[in-house]
Amino acid sequence: MGFFICTTLAFTCALLVPQAQAEGVGRMAMDGNYYEFQDIARAFNFTTFLWLYGSNYKIPKPSNIKCISVKISEVSEHGMNFSSEFIQNNASRTLNYSGIFYNSWNVTN
Repeated sequence: MGFFICTTLAFTCALLVPQAQAEGVGRMAMDGNYYEFQDIARAFNFTTFLWLYGSNYKIPKPSNIKCISVKISEVSEHGMNFSSEFIQNNASRTLNYSGIFYNSWNVTN
């Protein structure tokens, strides 16, 4: 009898506790009503110097890397060129990158 009460209680708790879900790219980026207004080249077309506050990748510890910044040098409708500037072991370093824009799928309602 105790087993059935515990099982019932466990299922009830599992159903009542909200489930955590990753938000991902859902929202406006995938909404068909806003697709025509999304312009990645326009979003990156600025001259502001950016400090990196966080990242979506892990920087290995100890990395001896600090003062990470991103500087965009060229943007077109096809891609962009940018550099990452940082200090590593008390020496200033720069890594150059190129990115190619691609179209994601369009989700319509």
